[in-house]
Amino acid sequence: MSIDLGSLGGFLPLAQSEPKQATPSLPAPDAAASSWFSGLLPGLTAPRDAHQGDAQPGTQNNEPKQSSVDWLFGHLGDAVNTLGFGDLRVADAKREERANQRTTWTSDIKATSPELTDKQVDRLMHSQMIKGEYLQPGQVPAVDMKAKIGNLESKEEREKFLSTFSQFDPKDPKSAAYCAPTALMAAAMQADGAKGLAPMVASMQAAAHSGLQDPTHDKTQDKNLKKQLEELEAIQEKIKTGEMTNKDIKYVQENLYKQLREQQKKDGTYDDPKDAGIGDATMYNYIKNNPYMQEAFKKGDTRLSMIDNDADGKRNHWILQMGSGMFGAKSIYDPWARKGGQIVREADQVEDYEKTNAVEYNERGRPRTDFTPEQLDKEEAERRKRAQQ
Repeated sequence: MSIDLGSLGGFLPLAQSEPKQATPSLPAPDAAASSWFSGLLPGLTAPRDAHQGDAQPGTQNNEPKQSSVDWLFGHLGDAVNTLGFGDLRVADAKREERANQRTTWTSDIKATSPELTDKQVDRLMHSQMIKGEYLQPGQVPAVDMKAKIGNLESKEEREKFLSTFSQFDPKDPKSAAYCAPTALMAAAMQADGAKGLAPMVASMQAAAHSGLQDPTHDKTQDKNLKKQLEELEAIQEKIKTGEMTNKDIKYVQENLYKQLREQQKKDGTYDDPKDAGIGDATMYNYIKNNPYMQEAFKKGDTRLSMIDNDADGKRNHWILQMGSGMFGAKSIYDPWARKGGQIVREADQVEDYEKTNAVEYNERGRPRTDFTPEQLDKEEAERRKRAQQ
């Protein structure tokens, strides 16, 4: 489903500065400091072995003599890895690799689509970077449906769970269209943990009750509706006791999707039966009719956003911006199964999401219409036209 509303906030990459290099010094460690230095730099205060001394007259020593400075920096490298700075070097290497990939994608898109403006090329490039981080269906790890998710009371517990919570289920072909319900569930849990789903489940219960009471409803569905009510009631009890499982999460996910699809049919925006997605008008109506979601967005400091995640130039994927940084979101929750987990924290990768043709939505489910990519393109074209006159 292609949506053409909203706004792209222009975000600048987070500034990164190189750490200052400390000037090494070699003070003679006292006895108290000796053990501390030896733990930090293995071998710094260790006794010299016989073969470490200078070659004795009349003996052969084939090892090159190492200066104290060279020796110190060799052990500093070991200490750097011991303290975890090796991970920083790996992260730097990955960022450099991604930077090179962005350059490659930019060149490829320009070559294959010369009619595009630089801004359009840039948006598609960022979308390709997002797409490149996705897992293939056969790579998605299986989920233990019996495992309990707990209460998710702390921020750490919530983000740990959300980092593995995706829309994709290899056994459910419809799950490819579950980005909308999954993003809504993530926002609810980021705000209140597992209990954040209770109002959402209550909304499903109300819809099922309403269906049974509707005199025009399909009587053949009574059995299914009653079974659904039983399942939802059981889930509500599990939410209270902290016994909710991944199977229950999946059930809520599936039923929320069905609820949104029914809403979409009522809205009259169900224009293409082949398009299984959920549009922004439907999301707005759901949030309007379920005000607990507005509170969840505020409490959890999250915002919905619709993006192009497959480089076709169309907005057709819901994500969740998490936290507020100086220039945009601190992190991104992406429902589609990713190689590095569902929460994106690296600044350059967060920027990929924000610099597609992204449209951010406020807590009421309304798109921010002040700076849409299309509007910016139109204004730039008008400025160029005026300059030529």
